[in-house]
Amino acid sequence: MYETSNELCAGARSAAPRSALRLVALAVLLAVGAGPMTVSAAPGEPIAGTAGLWRDFRGVNNIGLVAGDRLEYRVDIEGGALGGTIAAQYRNTAGNLVFTSNGATCGPTSANPNQCGASLAFNPSRIAGTWTASVMNPTGTYSVALPSLASLSAAPMPLVTDVRVTGTGSAPTFSWTLPTGAPVDQVTVTVYDNNVRRADRAQLSDAIFVQSLGASATSFTMPASFGSGLSLMQGGDYAFSINIRDTRNNLPGGGAANILNQSRSFFGFTPLTVSVPGSVYLPQVITTAGAPAPVYQFGFAVIDPNQTFFIDPASAIGYRYRIGTGDPNFASVLLPSAGDDDFLLSYLIGGQSLSQRLRTGQQFFFPQGGVSAFDVTDIEESAGLDPFNATAFVTGLTFTRAGQFTGTMEPIVAAIPVPASAFLMASGLGLIAWRLRRRST
Repeated sequence: MYETSNELCAGARSAAPRSALRLVALAVLLAVGAGPMTVSAAPGEPIAGTAGLWRDFRGVNNIGLVAGDRLEYRVDIEGGALGGTIAAQYRNTAGNLVFTSNGATCGPTSANPNQCGASLAFNPSRIAGTWTASVMNPTGTYSVALPSLASLSAAPMPLVTDVRVTGTGSAPTFSWTLPTGAPVDQVTVTVYDNNVRRADRAQLSDAIFVQSLGASATSFTMPASFGSGLSLMQGGDYAFSINIRDTRNNLPGGGAANILNQSRSFFGFTPLTVSVPGSVYLPQVITTAGAPAPVYQFGFAVIDPNQTFFIDPASAIGYRYRIGTGDPNFASVLLPSAGDDDFLLSYLIGGQSLSQRLRTGQQFFFPQGGVSAFDVTDIEESAGLDPFNATAFVTGLTFTRAGQFTGTMEPIVAAIPVPASAFLMASGLGLIAWRLRRRST
């Protein structure tokens, strides 16, 4: 049972009598010999055993969440959390109140309409004391004790890598690599629909599916239909999140109350409509306000330099490909079908800009040593490729050596020819400059 706080809102007074009556009823039943009874929460009240507090290390994403090292707190609300708000308070070991967060709307999702939670920047100086959540809704204001952080490790949980997808349609299979040596007790996957906003937190994409897996899970096949009646739709704009957790009891399960240290990696995807020979590596999506298209950041290990890696970010009329710092160079490129299947490949060798016409399915090998960047252009606008569709232009790459690929693939949304000298000064690649065009709906 949660204590009702009268200090935060006058509406809390209406909650106290209900709590007292239920306690009296329980005492009477036990007095007359009734067996143990679970007292459920009334609509609008926090549900016992659901309060959680954990470190949440988030990767870059396009679902609206603040990335980085965060502290998340949450409690489920009986009957749904829509219309409620939540805040958090921290008291030091002496019991003194030293911090109170701003109130935030609860943010329930389709996957969990009872969810009421928020986050703030992680502060290592606020671990030893105690945290309390204050939930306010039309039924009252409730003070909820949050779990202790005393056993939290010094380092955040690392992110997963090598995220890839196979299979077409509404039931693809996702695979990933867990970080070596991380204390993973549970893996959970979540699907967000970027075309649907949360009812009372419109800056966030709606979570439409959540599934908990075992501690060593490295793959998951989506069901063709979710229990909610939803399913992945062709052409949909989704984010797939892989959450790895260090739990309080070192066992999977237990809901939010059992999470102690978690990381969340987010990868953009649209269900594939055309099969490719192998897995397609998915990108993290980096969005910038005012930019005509996102940038797609990859992270996978190159074990065999001769293996072709298929990467699949958004499409437009062209792409800029870059390796990350210390990555192996690109050795070859293989392009998919788009428009008239005839492209212009541009790259830089020894300070000289070179171009090559390239057809769909024709693997092109760069000169000895490979290149660190290249452009692919001349994709017709009439092809209708959406730069926000994360699985519309599957590109095959090989590399000059083993290593880690952390490079990017950036959609070009329109082209205007510019002098080669100006191009080389601006980007060191290709013969393209940007002009804006409105995203098709």
